[in-house]
Amino acid sequence: MPKAVLLALLTVGSLVSAPAPGGERAKTGPQIVTDAIAVMSRAENFHVTGRSSIPGVGTTSLNLSVSPRGGGGTIIENGATMQVVVVGTTGVYVKADKHSWDLLTHGMSSVGQLFAGRWVKMSTSTPGISNFVKLTVSSQLLHLVVPGIYVGLATKVGMGQWDGRRTVVVSIAGSRLYVANTGIPYLLHLQAVVASAGYYNFTDFGHAPMPSAPKSFVSA
Repeated sequence: MPKAVLLALLTVGSLVSAPAPGGERAKTGPQIVTDAIAVMSRAENFHVTGRSSIPGVGTTSLNLSVSPRGGGGTIIENGATMQVVVVGTTGVYVKADKHSWDLLTHGMSSVGQLFAGRWVKMSTSTPGISNFVKLTVSSQLLHLVVPGIYVGLATKVGMGQWDGRRTVVVSIAGSRLYVANTGIPYLLHLQAVVASAGYYNFTDFGHAPMPSAPKSFVSA
């Protein structure tokens, strides 16, 4: 399942360091990362887009709206395209074509024939599917984005700009994080040092387009 995301995406605890003069740039690398993840964990919702690629593991692309309770959108992993909607703990809905189901089930064509083009409701604890659920829940996604073991190693690189906003740039575990310097210190962009390894953009804080549970579906 989404191993490429687990390996290539770079959370931290929920403590926010005290405000400092001059915005985030006046803080240390670990403080900046802690601030960013904490405020994003509490955000009503946000949108994430991007991709990660690891040799021998594969490529995963995300176009998701996420929140503390779940969300949804599109996940593409190693050629399999899935539409996913997670509604709290009530279930996860997945929709894919036959080719994608064949890839996801390692060639079990009967599954693809049965579910192709239809919304399928599954338990959030379904093996494999549970990994996709994590990508739609903000706290769990952020835990994958910046593993806590790396936070203490974060190094402030300098100032930058992303999408018209002034940012402070932090280097951590082979990636660079662009965090808003003033206002709410959201993580705006993550870029792997090796460009081909991937990137992720974070936008629409508090007003991401959240999907609804489909009205027509089959249960698995």
